[in-house]
Amino acid sequence: MGRDKVRRLAIDAALLASTWLRTGDLDQACAAGHDAVSYAARTSSGRCVQRVAGLLAGLDAHADYTAVADLREYTRHVLPAADQAATAMARGA
Repeated sequence: MGRDKVRRLAIDAALLASTWLRTGDLDQACAAGHDAVSYAARTSSGRCVQRVAGLLAGLDAHADYTAVADLREYTRHVLPAADQAATAMARGA
């Protein structure tokens, strides 16, 4: 799969996850978020990292929910730049 296709899939998955988050379905948001992280890790796109970080920052209010904690842990290992950016966003930096 080409780099542009993976980038598009990562962005689309992050947007889908954000939509699920807005509806309050944390399980669906985290499932789509997992896909977004997996795709984003396969590209060097800063835009993908920012989309994933934005999602993680939005999920921060639900950090005690198991699926959210699992997604955050997965991101720390697979896409650390997004995890760090989400932490900075949550702190208002």
